[in-house]
Amino acid sequence: MTIKTLSESAASMLTDPVLSKASQIVFGQCGNCLHRVQCSSRIVNFTVLFRVIAKGAAPRPAGKYAQAIAKVFKNKCGKCDQLVICINIWAKNTNAQDVEEVVAVLKVLSQKDEDVVAQQVEGYLKAVGITGPKLLLRAANLWWKCDKDKTYSTVTLECMKQAGAKVEL
Repeated sequence: MTIKTLSESAASMLTDPVLSKASQIVFGQCGNCLHRVQCSSRIVNFTVLFRVIAKGAAPRPAGKYAQAIAKVFKNKCGKCDQLVICINIWAKNTNAQDVEEVVAVLKVLSQKDEDVVAQQVEGYLKAVGITGPKLLLRAANLWWKCDKDKTYSTVTLECMKQAGAKVEL
């Protein structure tokens, strides 16, 4: 599946236009960027998030942000056979622990009903001290800064720059 197909597919699952656009940006741009771990670490503290997921958090009534995250997780990340690779990338680059426990919990969650996943996501967000709107606002602010400063980068773009090509985004 190409990045474009993934981003369009994830965005089409969400009926809220703001969340749909956010999903398209996350999967289409941010998810492919070399700086994705550093940026996402400014949105959520992954050391705390990994600990919360590994140790558990009480499920809570799910808001629309948790429902959107659950829908994308269930239909994309939860079905991916490379989920452990993503978890390891974030853990390695943020010094987060509990990797095996996090992977085990996420594998179990991927088998649960989407509503149950959404309630658990809401519990995780509450436990790490962030709300859905705050999560989206932090992500949007980082994306706008990146877009303004032109700091988005991929392996291909870096190779082109090193080869002397003029690269404009």
